[in-house]
Amino acid sequence: MRRAGTGRILLAGVAASSLTLGLMLNSGSASAVSTIGVQPPDATPAERADIAAARSLSRAFQHVARKAEPSVVHITSLQQVYTRRSVFDAPRLELAPGGLGSGVIVSDDGYVLTNNHVVSDAQQLRVRLSDGRELDAAVVGTDPPTDLAVLKIDASGLPALSFGDSEALEVGEWVVAIGSPFGFDSSVTAGIVSAKGRSGIVGRSAGDGLYEEFIQTDAAINPGNSGGPLLDLDGRVVGINSAIITRTGGSIGLGFAIPAKMARNVMENIIASGRAQRGYLGAGGDDVDSTRAAQLGLNISAGAIIESVVPESPADKAGLRVGDVVTSFDGRPVDSFNRLRNAIAFTTPGERVPLEVLREGSRRTIDAEIVDRDQWIAAARKEERLETLGITVANAVRIGATGFGEADLGGVQITNVDADGIARREGLESGDLIIAVGGRMIANVDELKAALADAPWRRGVRLDVERGGRRGYVIIRR
Repeated sequence: MRRAGTGRILLAGVAASSLTLGLMLNSGSASAVSTIGVQPPDATPAERADIAAARSLSRAFQHVARKAEPSVVHITSLQQVYTRRSVFDAPRLELAPGGLGSGVIVSDDGYVLTNNHVVSDAQQLRVRLSDGRELDAAVVGTDPPTDLAVLKIDASGLPALSFGDSEALEVGEWVVAIGSPFGFDSSVTAGIVSAKGRSGIVGRSAGDGLYEEFIQTDAAINPGNSGGPLLDLDGRVVGINSAIITRTGGSIGLGFAIPAKMARNVMENIIASGRAQRGYLGAGGDDVDSTRAAQLGLNISAGAIIESVVPESPADKAGLRVGDVVTSFDGRPVDSFNRLRNAIAFTTPGERVPLEVLREGSRRTIDAEIVDRDQWIAAARKEERLETLGITVANAVRIGATGFGEADLGGVQITNVDADGIARREGLESGDLIIAVGGRMIANVDELKAALADAPWRRGVRLDVERGGRRGYVIIRR
């Protein structure tokens, strides 16, 4: 797999191909050339109907191209590099093109949606519009977990595209991709939706914090198409082209686009607040396929089984239990834990949603309030200062501990250590995780304070500590 980002343009190859094409055209017979585009005079009614249908589809593609091309931009990522004008000159830093990508205008006042990997390494960004204007772009915000970014250019009256319903897309439906593959502006390709809900495309799991639910298409997507739109036949954005699987460096018919529903949610949050809000429930789990369903004695083909519930989380308060199998979220079927996780993440915090679950063979509905993930984690950390040890601690919230990017509580993390305190003297460092006091396991700051209050300080107190995945202990004496 490679991102559909930048590519090296081999000018010699382009020139050779052009020359070959010219020779082939010039070597054709006059009669062959004269019949190009002319319908065979002996075509049957059925053949004429087929040709008419093909021309109708061609006109549909032309409509999409005319509507969308003015809204697709070419993005150049500029990076600082050392250059010399001659061997006798000292090297100096200059801005030079470091990568190429695409973007789509989403508002008439200059907001542009693209991929995070198109802009992530840039010192400066330049956007070229379809009318030839080149403008500097500012990054409004990025969201690496979804590989999305929002830029702003100083312009008005721009042709913005609207979003379509990516949820309503059907496998087999025609789609059109527009972008700047290998730097060629406004290249239009067409294909169909090959599959929906693809995950694990970039080679990492959901536990790494990524949110993937790609639309797969065989419309040609090449390096440089990244950030450009995938469109339905009405010219509406149904996806943002992001990645390809390739053995050649170019398209082999395996392209992947971020669904418009996800992209629009992230974009609107970034424009409103500078960050992407995440809904949070507080439960980890795994997929249930037909085999596992049979093992559990369930008459379903797919779902998501809950394997952990974070204490005091929205899931806990709503009554969700370990062993529950979620089959529907907010009225939409759930066929995997990844689908459930993404649905939660892109639900507006504050909304109450129904979850259909199977518990011990019976169906029930659980209403849960989705909260803001970052705000809940910040509150759950409950940072406090412990003067006796000369440290500041917080509840440990380990993202991805359940394997699916949810938050898990366990232990207490040191967030600051005084330079002249007891903890520093015994070798404790910021980031260390305290997991036990005197052999007594602790799960949060309140339990740590209680354990320290009961500790036999005359003999010294053993603190079990985890650092960088390795465990050890220190003896604290006051």
